[in-house]
Amino acid sequence: MLQADALRRRQLNGALLYGSGRSWRRRQRIWPAVVAGAVVLAVIVGALTLAAAFQRQRELNREQELRGGGATSTVVP
Repeated sequence: MLQADALRRRQLNGALLYGSGRSWRRRQRIWPAVVAGAVVLAVIVGALTLAAAFQRQRELNREQELRGGGATSTVVP
């Protein structure tokens, strides 16, 4: 009887420490979600950076064509 009471107390204590689960064994791991979120965030930041770089290069090409008359893009042997 005393062992059952001690087990029950440990389980309730674990529920207080680790959340709504009855014991620490049932606790869900959060690291896979954190890693997946970091990967998704890195892909989004990379895509935005790449899009900004393409836009900046397009603006530089447009400025160069306006200044040089566009003759720099054709090569005559």
